[in-house]
Amino acid sequence: MKKSLPKRTLFYFSLALVLLVGVSTACGRGEQRPAQQEKKESIPAPLMRIVENSQAIIEQMEKLQQEEQKPVQQQDQGGQQGGQGGEDGGGQGGGQEGGQGSRGEAGKIQSNRGETGGQGGQGGGGQGPPSPEQEKQQKIEKMWEGTLKTVEDTHKQWNDYENIAIKDNARDDSIRKFETHLNSLTVAVNQRDPLAVMNEANGMSLAAADFLALYRNNPDSEIVRVRYYLQQTCINARRNEWDGARRSIASAKQAVGKLEQKVKLEEADKGLINKLRLSVDNLGSAMEDRDLDLLKIKKDIALENLEEVEKKAK
Repeated sequence: MKKSLPKRTLFYFSLALVLLVGVSTACGRGEQRPAQQEKKESIPAPLMRIVENSQAIIEQMEKLQQEEQKPVQQQDQGGQQGGQGGEDGGGQGGGQEGGQGSRGEAGKIQSNRGETGGQGGQGGGGQGPPSPEQEKQQKIEKMWEGTLKTVEDTHKQWNDYENIAIKDNARDDSIRKFETHLNSLTVAVNQRDPLAVMNEANGMSLAAADFLALYRNNPDSEIVRVRYYLQQTCINARRNEWDGARRSIASAKQAVGKLEQKVKLEEADKGLINKLRLSVDNLGSAMEDRDLDLLKIKKDIALENLEEVEKKAK
C-alpha cells in the first residue's frame, strides 16, 4: 500500500498537467481568432455604389411626389387644340382614328384626359403640342424609368458584392434583410408606389450600414444609420405612422451619440456635432404640429448638417 501511493499521486499530477496544457492551448487559439477577422482597409466599390443608389432613389421619389402635387395649368388647352386640328384635317372621325393610332407612339402617357385631349389634333395629320397634363405625366414616367434603372444597377452591384460580404464575415441576417428590401423595392417600383419605394430603399441602406461596419475604423456606418433614422421619421409620418416616427427620432438621437464617439474631428469642427444634434431635436419638436412640409424642411436641414460632419470626418 505504501508503494502504490506515490504512483497514484504521480498519475493525478500528470493528468492535471495535461489538462492545464490543453486549456492554455485553447486560450491561445481564442486570443488569435480576432486576427483572422481583422477589418479590411477599404470599402468595396460595389458597396459604396449600393449606398449611393439607396439615397438617390429616396431623393428621386421626393421629387416625383412634388411633381405629382403640382397643379396643372390650363388643362383644357390640349383638348381645344385637338378639336381645332381635327376640323382642319378632316373632321372628328379621322381625328379619333389618328389619336388611337398614335397610342403606340405616346404609350408612356397614362392619363386618359391627356389622351382624349390629343386625339383630334393627332388625327388631323398635324401633331399639336402636348397638353400640360400630358407633359406632366411624361415627366413623371421618365422619373419612374430613371428609378427603375437605378434599381437594376443596385441588383448588379449586389451581385458583385454578395460574395465579398460572405468572405468578409457579414452576418447572415444582414444579407437576408438586404435581399428582402432589394426585392421588395423592385416590386414597389413596378407598382408605382412612391412611399413603399422610399421605405424599402431606406431599409436597404440600414442593412448596408451593417456591411460598412466591416471595413476599417471609419464613421461611414454610423453616418448611414443617422441618415436612415432621419429619413424614416418623415416616411413614417407620411404613412400616418406617428408612433413609428417618434421611435425613429429617438433612435436618431442615439445614433448621433454613437457617431460622436466614433468620428474624429478637428477642434474647430467639433461644434458640427452639436449643430447636428440640435437639428435632430428640432425635427422631433416639429412632429407635434403634424405638418409634413414642416417635417421635410427640418429633416433636410438635419441631413445637411450630417453631410457637413461627413465631409469633415473624411
